[in-house]
Amino acid sequence: MHTTFGLNDPVAELGTNRVESWFFRANCPTTPRAIWIKATFLTSISGRNLAQAWVSVFDGDTAAAAWRTIDYGDATVISAGGNQQITIGDTVFAVTGEGGMLRGHLNRDGQDVRWDIAFDRVEDGLAEPFVLIGTAAKVRRSRFPANKVVSPFPVVHCSGTVTIGSEVWVVDGWSGMQGHNWGPAHSRQYVWGQAVFSERSGQQPVAYVEAASARVAIGNRMSPYFSVMTVRHGAEIYRFDRLFDLHRQHVDVAFPSWRLRMRGAAATAMLSMTAHREQFVILPYQNPAAPTRYCLNSKLARVELRIEPHTGNDFVLRSEHGGALEFLVDDPRSLLPTATIPFD
Repeated sequence: MHTTFGLNDPVAELGTNRVESWFFRANCPTTPRAIWIKATFLTSISGRNLAQAWVSVFDGDTAAAAWRTIDYGDATVISAGGNQQITIGDTVFAVTGEGGMLRGHLNRDGQDVRWDIAFDRVEDGLAEPFVLIGTAAKVRRSRFPANKVVSPFPVVHCSGTVTIGSEVWVVDGWSGMQGHNWGPAHSRQYVWGQAVFSERSGQQPVAYVEAASARVAIGNRMSPYFSVMTVRHGAEIYRFDRLFDLHRQHVDVAFPSWRLRMRGAAATAMLSMTAHREQFVILPYQNPAAPTRYCLNSKLARVELRIEPHTGNDFVLRSEHGGALEFLVDDPRSLLPTATIPFD
């Protein structure tokens, strides 16, 4: 039996500045369709405490999002014995050690989305929980980095239904992931990506990649991008987590594309992710004690990952429309000037 090392346990505390999210995505293996669901809690020293439920759906070159914000006290988080159940209005996000269930209904600007999805951990090494920076056993105690990114379920099998208006998607044989993150605020600027790679026949997952590039404010200036990446291919794990060794990483962020080259102890990795502009939703991410940031979020990115091991043969993994790709920015109007920006 796998253990999540308590990676889904809540950490938010009233009276502290904290953003905490549990999130889930699922992608159809044969067509460009995906769903992304998120539960967020914001606590602050000032006493302004909120709970937010989010859903985004992606269908070809169409993307739509809905969300709801309620008072923290009107939401519930039940956590016991490694199991969690989060309820925010009509949204329920439940996880155990081996899977989970998501059920909910959100409507925004006439976009009505309902979902009833179950997910189960895959039965191989890809199922092992991991932490993007640090180790699973120590992540909750470590002070660095301030923002934690963990994947209790890096690869899952999904089943259920998604209903958009009167259209019903049958979620059968979809793959996905479930993650959890927390910190004092959303990072100032970041790019985050994740992809599950499958065999052409049978769509059996064989590998995944998760990576991020982030910048922080240093006085009145922004730092260079610091990047991290983890790749699991069968039984092999390649970690690229020397954040401050900028000689071993090269980052090219040019929305809607992101390219990352990293050299690690065992291999060199080259990751390329891109999506069409129409395949992004724009989500306002509030902070406890900082301005709102905006997440340009797609779950239909095209992904190519090349690994050159220091010993052994090179290999390339591709996904035509299975990548999760997010850009967090101060103001999205410079990137999507004609889009409707939810500045409210």
